[in-house]
Amino acid sequence: MAMVTVGGVLFATMFVWTNGDSSVPGTVVEDSSILHVTIDALTFHVESVGDASLSTGSE
Repeated sequence: MAMVTVGGVLFATMFVWTNGDSSVPGTVVEDSSILHVTIDALTFHVESVGDASLSTGSE
């Protein structure tokens, strides 16, 4: 019975801590200024990482 009570209190505490505005950034569908690529009519967010001087120039 104590485990159920502790579990319930833990659940309630975590729920209260995480309650609120949890918005996420927009997607390419909502904001076309985000870097993206379209392949077979599907649009994906893209990000380039690494040393730009090593680029093959095929972007």
